[in-house]
Amino acid sequence: EFSSNRIQELEQQVVKDSEYCDSQDMSEKSELIASRDHLQGLALNFAISVLKLKMKCNKRSKEQRKLFTQLATQKEKVSMLEQCLDEVKTDRKTLAGKNL
Repeated sequence: EFSSNRIQELEQQVVKDSEYCDSQDMSEKSELIASRDHLQGLALNFAISVLKLKMKCNKRSKEQRKLFTQLATQKEKVSMLEQCLDEVKTDRKTLAGKNL
């Protein structure tokens, strides 16, 4: 048989235990929220880094395309100059032949 004092002690202990569990739950919840926020921050930083890297790659690709275009243009010019030089050589030979 429980005495009323013992029942009150048990009720108080139940209330204390319940309050303790609630505070632990809140503490764990706060830690989980902080961890989640930290991970979201890391994910955002990672996404920003990837985006910056993509932008750099796109910029380099544009620069490379521009350089390839310039190279092709220069090759065309060299080819035209070689053709002109061949024509000049041919003309010289023709003129030299006529002068003889």
